[in-house]
Amino acid sequence: MNQQEKLATLRLSPSDKKVIDSFLKKIPAESKKLHTDGKTLDLLTMGGNNIASWKSGGVFIGKGRPAGRSDQTIIRELIRRGGDIVKYRPTLKFRDESQGAHHGQVDMKLSAIDNSTGETLGYVEYVLYNDEAYISHILVKKEYRRLGIAEAMMKYLYREYGKKSVNWGMTTPEGTLLKKKIDIRYGHKKLARKLLRLAKICLKTLSD
Repeated sequence: MNQQEKLATLRLSPSDKKVIDSFLKKIPAESKKLHTDGKTLDLLTMGGNNIASWKSGGVFIGKGRPAGRSDQTIIRELIRRGGDIVKYRPTLKFRDESQGAHHGQVDMKLSAIDNSTGETLGYVEYVLYNDEAYISHILVKKEYRRLGIAEAMMKYLYREYGKKSVNWGMTTPEGTLLKKKIDIRYGHKKLARKLLRLAKICLKTLSD
């Protein structure tokens, strides 16, 4: 059985569970699979750093976690043992800037930045041409994926240019799923606004 298969079938021993208890009590401890210095809980394998950590407000799941079944097993045990789990959710700010202009087009880059740390978590490169935005590249740092950052950046562009003026071009399978997800949510919001306007018109008519 290789390392990935072992992680996929992770079983927590009594000593592993004692490490989780120690982490929740902020006491250092270690087993064959887990380690804690009282502040951070780590899985003792490659890529197992920072499953969870103590921060102001409770126990925070590490960035990009859960990353697999082993993480899920540990997080479930943390919750079962009374851990007040808070998933990492960065507060974003956006920087939209020109990278240069040529042949009637403007090369743009939209960056998503963690408002508390100033770290750039991802970006969208796109081209402005004839008042339309043509997407060329979307990237989110690996450790910050599955946190809604790509969706937040594309929603920013929808607000700036309008849904019909954002051209996704050729997309990867992941990009296609993201587009469908955003289009559905964006469409539902527009429908809700239309229904609200109709309701107001009906109420005004009835009151008259």
